[in-house]
Amino acid sequence: MKLKRTLLITLLLSFIISMMSGCVKSAPGNTPGSPDVSAPGTNNTVKGQTEQRETGTGEQGTAQNPISEPYIEDVVFREVPMDLGGREIKFLSAFPNRWRKNPNENAITPNEVLEVVEALEQIEKDYNCKITVEEIKGRNLLEQALAAKAAGDTLGDILEMDITGSYMESLYSEGIVMDMTNDPIIDLGGNPWLPQTQFANMFGKQFGVHFLAKGSGDVLRGVLVYNKTMAEKYGLPDIYELVRRKEWTFDKFREVCEIIYSKAGGQVYPIGYSHEGIFIPLFVFANNGTYVDNTPEGYKYNALQENTLEANNFVVELIKAGYVMPERGTDEMFMDGKYVFYFGNYSAQAKYKANMSDEYGLLPVPLGPKASQYCAVTYNDSIFHIFNNIEKPEQVAAVLVAIANRCSKKNIIHDEMMTVLSNMESAEVFEILYRNVKCDLSRVVSTVRSIFKDANNKILAREVTPAEILESIGSEVQSLLDQVIYKGE
Repeated sequence: MKLKRTLLITLLLSFIISMMSGCVKSAPGNTPGSPDVSAPGTNNTVKGQTEQRETGTGEQGTAQNPISEPYIEDVVFREVPMDLGGREIKFLSAFPNRWRKNPNENAITPNEVLEVVEALEQIEKDYNCKITVEEIKGRNLLEQALAAKAAGDTLGDILEMDITGSYMESLYSEGIVMDMTNDPIIDLGGNPWLPQTQFANMFGKQFGVHFLAKGSGDVLRGVLVYNKTMAEKYGLPDIYELVRRKEWTFDKFREVCEIIYSKAGGQVYPIGYSHEGIFIPLFVFANNGTYVDNTPEGYKYNALQENTLEANNFVVELIKAGYVMPERGTDEMFMDGKYVFYFGNYSAQAKYKANMSDEYGLLPVPLGPKASQYCAVTYNDSIFHIFNNIEKPEQVAAVLVAIANRCSKKNIIHDEMMTVLSNMESAEVFEILYRNVKCDLSRVVSTVRSIFKDANNKILAREVTPAEILESIGSEVQSLLDQVIYKGE
């Protein structure tokens, strides 16, 4: 098995090298809300090529050649050179170890972090500035920021936090961080900020951007993996071929679960899941459903729409049929073959790759009846902000763009294949999923997260029907959403 994986990796490397020698491409310039549209002013992959890969048509989506080119081969942001006159740029981060040398001299610092440190040092020289990286905790961030604002001050210049911190919507509503919507240096239309940038768009304003920094952890969050060895044992069809043909659907998923259920004799469950925040929402998004919508009139509770209810009811059907392990699963249980399909965290794949004797693979969540594209879910990606009311914000914007340009992961497919993904089919799926990342405001707005967590747990326990619980929480959720209004400048 290890020899097979090594061979696959070697083949992928050879392929990537051959592609890189023939051409150099920029990443798609993703404007908020439009992850598949190439931006003007950049040498981007054309939309027709993107559609070919995603639909499985043409040479680029075939089983013989599943990956025609890496998704991100050379990320190039348009920098704006400036002399900052020795200015200090205070960079506050919830993840400071990505950006600075490990203070423990005996500790091993990952190569990517060393590359980041070197890049920051070069930016300091090129822009005549000093970048200081400090850790900031989310639990007291808002309190500190409001106190600084009241005193006519700011906490710093650049802020990196995750999208679902319990303070994020307040940072936006209070005007703590800068609106980047029309900023000429950040350049949402011309610089290739990745799709997660859309999750920092609230009140019709763009409060942050996303790029994948070197040293970052997960590039996706909730995902579906499966045990390929067990799937072959139970005579399941080639799931990757179903994916390519867009035949990996709710109905097909039910069929293969029934095959496993009937052949396993109660020794193996078809499905396991790590927690309620992944399992049900993945099916909702896969059916083009939402819980909370971001509309021009404000945030609207929408969990009673047909798409969302249909997905919830489908999960209940799977539970009633006996396909789902009653208790939460774990990574160890998946590696031990307790279930074939596992809804868990993307980051665990590195553990599977290192320790699993069976072959495993990454899959998209099956397509719901109301959807036409596979998708992934995220809920804690880093968003980079610029504090409001700072002196010469254009200088800070220029430094942030330089950081994005020089500290980005340059080839996501290659990096993931080498460190996490187990086979070329998984790399093919990864490329599709990374282009179609979804995140719902039910996760972003902290005051409603616990309400949905409780609701999902009751659905999984079959205490109430999805329609009953989602209707019962509607008024409370909408009342909390109505309190999230823009109070800034």
